[in-house]
Amino acid sequence: DTETGAEVRRHIATRGSRVGVLGWLEDGKRMFSADENFNIVIWRWDNLERVQEEEEEVDKVNKEGQEFTAVAWSSDDICATVVGDGDVVMYDVKTGKKMWGDAETHVSPVYCLEMSRDSKRVFTAARDGTFAMWDSKTGDKLWEGGEAWAKDDYAEAEACWSNDGTRVFVSFRRGMGLWDGKTGNKLWERITDTYMWIGCMAWAGNDTKIALGSWSNDGRVVLLSARTGEAIRVASALERR
Repeated sequence: DTETGAEVRRHIATRGSRVGVLGWLEDGKRMFSADENFNIVIWRWDNLERVQEEEEEVDKVNKEGQEFTAVAWSSDDICATVVGDGDVVMYDVKTGKKMWGDAETHVSPVYCLEMSRDSKRVFTAARDGTFAMWDSKTGDKLWEGGEAWAKDDYAEAEACWSNDGTRVFVSFRRGMGLWDGKTGNKLWERITDTYMWIGCMAWAGNDTKIALGSWSNDGRVVLLSARTGEAIRVASALERR
């Protein structure tokens, strides 16, 4: 229960494999999970039972036994995006047919995948520092970037769409930048100080600021201006001791 913190119900998966990816569907009543045995399952939250009809359809996605490193679900509840070792694949869940993804989309493993709120675009970032935007229906590459970061071996990509769906914030540990989600134009790019590796980020509700959490430096949190990328405030857990 999100208000009290009390456990409502617990369900043990019958397949006995670890779940690596988990997310909510747009209706807020169902969840999807992907496990280490390459299965994707849809769960209905009101009773935490598998939705049998949809499970049979989703299981067709597993024909190739591809390793799932990230999964996203479109808001129209039709397409699932599955990321493997450098490949991005889009499936029509209702038919189990692959829509696109035969060609290799990245040359290094992909662990960062973010779908736009309107489900028209898919953003991916690879461990070699490169990233790209794709048309979710056709698989056409809309734009790409990150070649300079690839040379510096930043790895560990994270990304987050703005709430209005117009911009994508991208970080590779110490490197970070903001791109126009439609055109791929770089709005700004910066390198953080030596002692901060970005581990997580979140946009403010009005999209004017971006908060960054650090993996190092005693729990440092930095608040950025979304317009310029400049730090507005820096706080640390040490300040509260």
